[in-house]
Amino acid sequence: MKNKETINQQKWSAMKITGGRSKQYWYRLSPARRCSLFFQLLLSIIMLFFLNSTASATFGTPHIIYGNVLDADGLPSDKSNIDIYAYIPERPQEILDKYSVGCGYGLDSLSQGWLWFEAGNFASIWRAGEKARIIIVDPILNETGFADLVLDTSGSQIIPEMNFAYGDIVGPIALNAQVDGTVHAFIPEGTTNVTLTATIDDSISGNSNIQSAEYFVDTDPGNGFGTAMEPLDGIYDNPSEQVIASVNSSSWVNGSRHTIYIRGQDALGNWGTTHLVTVEITPASYQFMGFLPPITNDGSSVFKLGRTVPVKFQLKDGNGNFGYNGKGWLTLQQYIGDEPAGLPIPATSSGDSNNGNEFRYDGYDKLYIYNLDTKQLSAGKWKLIVTMENGRIFEIFIELR
Repeated sequence: MKNKETINQQKWSAMKITGGRSKQYWYRLSPARRCSLFFQLLLSIIMLFFLNSTASATFGTPHIIYGNVLDADGLPSDKSNIDIYAYIPERPQEILDKYSVGCGYGLDSLSQGWLWFEAGNFASIWRAGEKARIIIVDPILNETGFADLVLDTSGSQIIPEMNFAYGDIVGPIALNAQVDGTVHAFIPEGTTNVTLTATIDDSISGNSNIQSAEYFVDTDPGNGFGTAMEPLDGIYDNPSEQVIASVNSSSWVNGSRHTIYIRGQDALGNWGTTHLVTVEITPASYQFMGFLPPITNDGSSVFKLGRTVPVKFQLKDGNGNFGYNGKGWLTLQQYIGDEPAGLPIPATSSGDSNNGNEFRYDGYDKLYIYNLDTKQLSAGKWKLIVTMENGRIFEIFIELR
């Protein structure tokens, strides 16, 4: 039975909530109606706060995600203890927390125990239909929790009530998935194997050591039924592990597209969200179509020393389609007259659009491109040497003045 002090506190709260309505009017309402009015007012307060604070999106489409959080004892968690995170598994490196713009936990005495995220402030623009995971952690009480939801176009979206549980119940995050060093690989038909790498990280989802990792192609067989991946350092013994596997791609045919998913499990048996990387299969052989302007294919190109020279070329398959046929690297050989001088050197790029001396493939224009920086070179004759990963070599002379 409620004591007198509790009843008086409830009456005083009711008078504040109704904004000056008489106690008689308030208590004539049914309990269900009073609960409904309280909840509506609470949401109104929260949304007014969102609209009049820094919660508006500074980058993408505004979309508030909000919800109530209770600890393992059913009480609001202390604001100074709780950590909150939100991420989209397809882009797990983009994480919002309570310090991000438009995000936080707890407002005032009426709305203590509520968290909110501004999805518009993810580094990349979110899309309706994408899944998001919300993680809550109270390291002081050693409690964790999570909720998954599908983003919609409502403008604001409530998360089902989130409850902490004792210990670590949240699986690790899979991120940095790559096939042969790229997030969207193009491999020629007949390639026997590709190298799959990723990172499995539990540091913000319980901080337990990683126990295992697995991958699957296209169709999910269920947690624990994928193909095992190995830790890069040989042993699973940390909350963050780099993992690796060799994936058999010998049966993948030209024109097909495959999605490889990776996920990890922590030492307490919690499986995490999946991360993915895409592989497209190209024809087995391509024809070199020559270098593209500003380089001419007769070897007469002359460029001013110190300028950036775009080195571009295209490959075409047997059906006449331009496309990708593996990685390519650019090296340079200086010539004096008709004789090479010294050894070939790796090219240096201008800006950060190229990685080392590796060509970048532009999927929109269907061409390879390398922005060659000539500042470190000397005037004279240079041979540009393109070496593809299948061993093919394409060469052209240019002159720097």
